[in-house]
Amino acid sequence: MLQQTSKQKTAWELAEIWVDTLISPPYIVMLVKEQSGKFCIHNPAQNYKIIFTSDNKVI
Repeated sequence: MLQQTSKQKTAWELAEIWVDTLISPPYIVMLVKEQSGKFCIHNPAQNYKIIFTSDNKVI
């Protein structure tokens, strides 16, 4: 199970894995949309540290 840096359980609505294969080793990040509408980008190489957060909600 993934640990979140905030130690809170969240309900995910969407999760995507993004991979940049043009560099070696490939750079991988994970985009997560929570049910609240918040978007976060996690870095799996850094214990799923949140590297970007947006509270903007898409209509």
